[in-house]
Amino acid sequence: MYLGNECKAIDWADAGESDPYYDVACVANEMAFHDPLHENLLFSTYLGHKPSPAELAKLYLMKQVVWLKWICNDLENLNSRDLQKYDSIKEVPIAELLKRLIEGSFKLDTSANRLIFLKAEFTLLLQNAESPEFKNAVQVLSQPK
Repeated sequence: MYLGNECKAIDWADAGESDPYYDVACVANEMAFHDPLHENLLFSTYLGHKPSPAELAKLYLMKQVVWLKWICNDLENLNSRDLQKYDSIKEVPIAELLKRLIEGSFKLDTSANRLIFLKAEFTLLLQNAESPEFKNAVQVLSQPK
C-alpha cells in the first residue's frame, strides 16, 4: 500500500502481532519476478535505513518461511486425486507464473493450474534451501552478537 511517497506492507489475511518481516517477505516473494532492486527499495523504505547483513539474512530466511506457508495452504486446497498427477506436471519457473498471475493470463481456478503453481513453489523452496544465499543467511544469523 502506498501512502503518498511511503510504501506500507499490509497483509490482512495474516494480520496479527507477528514478526513484521513476515509482511515484507510476503510482498518480496510476490515481487520475485522483478529486479532485485525493487525488493531492496521496499525493504530499505520499510526499515527507514539501509538493511544490515543480519536484517537481509532474516528477510531471506523469512521469505522461505512464507513460501513454505503458501505451499501448505496450496496443499490443503488439492485433493489426493489431484496430487497423484504432481509428477507429470511440467516445471515452470515461479517468476514466470507470478508475472502471468499479475497480468491475468494465468489463474489458479483449476486443479491443473494449482498443481503447476505448487510444483513451482516446491522447486523454488528446494533450490533456495541448497543455495549459497541460504547458507550465508544461516551463517550470518548464527554468529554471536
